[in-house]
Amino acid sequence: YAEKRREVEAGLALLGSGMELVRFSPQRDSRGAQWLVARDAESGTLWVAFRGTASLADVVHDLMAAPEQTGAGDAFHSGFLRAARAAAEELREVVEAELRVRPCERLALCGHSLGGALAMTLLGAGLLPCASGDAGAEDAPAEVLAFTYGSPAAFHGELRGAAMRRVRAQSFV
Repeated sequence: YAEKRREVEAGLALLGSGMELVRFSPQRDSRGAQWLVARDAESGTLWVAFRGTASLADVVHDLMAAPEQTGAGDAFHSGFLRAARAAAEELREVVEAELRVRPCERLALCGHSLGGALAMTLLGAGLLPCASGDAGAEDAPAEVLAFTYGSPAAFHGELRGAAMRRVRAQSFV
């Protein structure tokens, strides 16, 4: 896993498709997660990617599996919900600022393992309003996707209402 911005930029350059790093947020403390926002100008996609389990703090998030309910009554894996909430404010500011400056057709959230669970939790709990479909913002992307790879379950039971409308995702094992 990359630890520095230049490592992430080098990795994106290897993709060769004009990927541009918008923001890289390394894991700063035990509450948060590592993530990045990148733009693929070729496909018109803004990507939000979360790193999988790589630190002791990540393992703690993985192990905090008791259900925690949101105000809407949906239950999430508490470790994932807490880590997603810790990242949400800065991530929301970055994504919404980028969409205001350069709107896009597609927003894609992705991650492996813990990262996939964080992407699903962020989306399912409505922590990224521009991705919710409820916000009605004119700069919101037309399509929101989530791709997870080997992700553990982020939800407890059935999602209801708005959360169910937000979650239309692909999980690859």
